[in-house]
Amino acid sequence: MRFAGVLDQEGGVDENTAGVTIFHTGDLIDKSDPDLSVVQYWQLMQQDARKKGGHVRLIAGNHEQEIWQRIHSGENYGMARDQTQKLKHFIENLDLFYVAGPILFIHGYPTLEFLATLAHFKEVTGKDLNSFNKDHYKKSFISVRAMKQYAYVRESRKRSHLLYDVKNAGNYYKKNGRLIGRLLEQLKIRIVVHGHKPQRSGTQADYEFGKWIPNIRMVGNDTNVSRKGIGATVIGATSPRDLDIVFINSKTATDKLRRRVQAILGEPFEPHESDYWLQHGDHPQARPMRRDSYSPNKAWPG
Repeated sequence: MRFAGVLDQEGGVDENTAGVTIFHTGDLIDKSDPDLSVVQYWQLMQQDARKKGGHVRLIAGNHEQEIWQRIHSGENYGMARDQTQKLKHFIENLDLFYVAGPILFIHGYPTLEFLATLAHFKEVTGKDLNSFNKDHYKKSFISVRAMKQYAYVRESRKRSHLLYDVKNAGNYYKKNGRLIGRLLEQLKIRIVVHGHKPQRSGTQADYEFGKWIPNIRMVGNDTNVSRKGIGATVIGATSPRDLDIVFINSKTATDKLRRRVQAILGEPFEPHESDYWLQHGDHPQARPMRRDSYSPNKAWPG
């Protein structure tokens, strides 16, 4: 985020990031050793960004979901009760996904069942897709069983599961890609940005499964930053159809790219009724921007 000029010298959100939205696509917290200071870091960044006209949107990953299940079942991770309750409450308020304009930000691979459910939700209610988070996902925290229909479960999934850990993504999209592509087009989604599966190369997977999902640009944004270093996807929008997508990773992080990214984030956004945005990877690095009714716009990854 410093590379893109989103953070200032003191580590706070820069004053010039109004209209920028930072997306973290899940797995903020280590499921084996959750650290409350990480939660506090992102909460403070959300507050700081809001004061300066930007936004930080945090999406649930399988790590957060597994932590919630274990706390709900009595695990305390060596923490005091008030600390585990703070962690539990934080996880319950994360979004399962977020749609900004034609971009879907989600932690894992979108499944056929999940997209069909979103299409049905939109048809029946007429609501914005993001309303699904409040109307359904966040209400599922009544029990582990209810929440698991949205969890990236690895064991044999039940029929009721809408999201699950796709074991062989290539085979899955080879079989279901065309139908998934049609559902995404029906939902007016042209780009999917996801984390979850680290890219061994340390660079983003662009047009992932493109030959099986026609007309959809799927971006695997997890650059395995814990081992490979920097990673983010920056998406700038100067008009509803004109997107500028740039990948930041250890192989592209040059001074030339830094200047380009900071230029993208500084471009004015032409007013339009559509939303716009930018995005970040599977770890604390990525930033998107969107045009909201209350602010100007740009976009970036973190």
